[in-house]
This record gives sequence, C-alpha cells and structure tokens, in this order.
Amino acid sequence: MKRKKNILLLNSTLFIGGAESVIAALCKNLDRTRFNVIIGLLKEQGTVAEKLKADGYDVVLIRKPGNDAVNYLSFLELRAFIRSRQIDLVHTHDLHSLIDGSICRLVNPSFKLVHTFHFGNYPFRKKRYLLLERVFWRIPDRLVAVGNVQKHSLMRTFGIPDHRIRTVWNGVGTATRTDPTADYRKYASNDTLVIGSISTLIEQKGLTHLLDSVAELKKRHSKFVVLIAGEGHLRAELEKKSELLGLTRNVHFLGWVKDAASSLIPAIDIFVQSSLWEGMSMVVLEAMAQGKPVVATTVGENPYVIDNGTTGFLTEPADVSGMADSLGRLLSDQELRGRFGKAGKEKWSQKFGADAMTTGYSGIYNELL
Repeated sequence: MKRKKNILLLNSTLFIGGAESVIAALCKNLDRTRFNVIIGLLKEQGTVAEKLKADGYDVVLIRKPGNDAVNYLSFLELRAFIRSRQIDLVHTHDLHSLIDGSICRLVNPSFKLVHTFHFGNYPFRKKRYLLLERVFWRIPDRLVAVGNVQKHSLMRTFGIPDHRIRTVWNGVGTATRTDPTADYRKYASNDTLVIGSISTLIEQKGLTHLLDSVAELKKRHSKFVVLIAGEGHLRAELEKKSELLGLTRNVHFLGWVKDAASSLIPAIDIFVQSSLWEGMSMVVLEAMAQGKPVVATTVGENPYVIDNGTTGFLTEPADVSGMADSLGRLLSDQELRGRFGKAGKEKWSQKFGADAMTTGYSGIYNELL
C-alpha cells in the first residue's frame, strides 16, 4: 500500500485571524486516509494552536526552545524538520513561512510547496514586504488567492501570470455553542435587538465610521445595542469617541471573546462589518453560517459573498449614512432579518463551507503529489 502523504501546514504563529482559521479548518477536514497533517509554527504557538494541540492534532513548534532572538537561519531548523518527518508538501500562509519554505524548496526539491496569500489590500503593503514577496512568489509550485479580487490585485502588483495562481475561497464550518455561560443577551432587554461586530480594533476595520453610523442610527431607533468584540491599539480611542457621541448605553466593547463564532454570534440579531479593506472575511462567513443577516462594506470578496438585498446589505467603505440606513431597515423589519439570514445560510452551505475550501486545497495537493 502507498503511504499517506505528509502535509505540513506552516505559519509563524496561530493566534486569531483569517489565515489561522483556514489552517485550523484544513487540519480538521483534510482526508486522513490520504494525508498525515502536521501544523508547523516558526515563532510561537498561540491560542488557536493550543486548542488544536489540546484536541489531539499534531502541532509542532519548529523553533528550538529558548531561541527567542530574531533568527535569520530559521530555515535550517525547518529543513531538518522536513527531512525528519518526511514531508511531501509544505503549505505556507504568511511571509515568514513563505521565505523559509522557499529556501528549503531550493536546497531540497524533493517536496512540493504551496503558498496562500491572505493579505487583502495589495499593493498597499509595507515596501519591504512587497519586495520580499516579489522575490519569493516565484518559488512555490502553486500560488493561491483567497478571492478573485485579491487574485487580480496580486497579478497586477507582482506580474504573476494567470496560470500560476488559483482562487480557493475561504470557508468555515458550523459552530456549535461552546460556552453556554456567556450570555451576551444581558446587554439587551427583551425587546432590544443586538448588533454584533467582531474584529481587531485597528484602522483597517473602519470602526470610527461604525460609531458615527450608530450615532446616526440612534436618532431613529432606540431599541438596540451594539456589541464590539476584539482588542487592538484603537480601543481607548474608540471608547472615548463612543462616550463623546453619547453611545455608552448603546455600544459595549467586550474585548477578546473566546470562540466568538460559537459564543457571541448566536446571541446577536444582525452582524455588521465596517472594514475599509479585506481579503475574504472569515467572520462574515461565520455570521452567515449561523443564519444572521449581514451589513458589510463593498471590500474584498464581500460583493461575491453577500447578495445585496438578498442575503444582506452592502455599503461603500466609510459611508456612514448608508450603513445607518441599512442597519435601520433590518432593525425595523423582523421578516426581512429572517429572510436575509435564511438566504445567507443557504449560500454559505452551497459555496463557503469548510468542506468546499478543503476540496479546493485537496485538489491542489493531489495534483502536485
């Protein structure tokens, strides 16, 4: 019998983010009769890695213990690991893993190399990162974009030919509530609706515009609260802005929420994303998977994921009035919320489930191997 192929999913860390969610989903859903799946980390583990490890998945910190300094020869540790574990294919997900994986591929061409780009705002990236990606994208056997918009941006930015890069849309699985003690409905009375947002509190997420939209929405609706889950360097500034706008009773900053997809999203009535740019948002998919109507901006793959007026509403980035109008329509119409939520869940199940994404990557692995 042929031995199973050893697949190394490689990243710097596994904290919270889109790439981390993709890696976790692949780890859980790849066919174990065909693949041995190992998660390799080049710097440190992180919360997602710790959970996967506790669940029995093969998670390995490749960096030698005690080596906390910047290590420009980390590819040597990776090369030794690839040899010792007889890795057949390495799938990288960030710049550090792309560089180390590419160097190992050059000196040891016995394995195949796949790289997925997760950054969603090309060419607006730090120049040194662009320079490194411009050099190293040429080495992997297959490049993957997480959406069509991102794919075309990558092709324009780096001159990547169409036959070298494919699109595999991100996908998420179903989330069962894991923390029944976290009752986020406590922020709302019985007849108050809950709007939820989950994101890192950084400029990219457009949360200052969301607060302006909430202030405008408050002039027309009184029975709602907004729960914002996440941490970031803008938290103090956003909390101050919320106070200045008189929103302290309407807007609640929750900080990081453990397993937000399974603990917070079930408690909300409407999901909102105010991002100024995205690649392909995992959290939008998570909201759709649980039948929540979505209001989001027309960034990244959102126009492909959300059917405007059918599964949710789309507004232009920083369009304060447009977002307030869309949220207001959903607050006022229970039937519309239910219809959008049902349609969104159906579209997720057809196109954006973890199984569909895993099938896409499995096809690439089989083709190369």
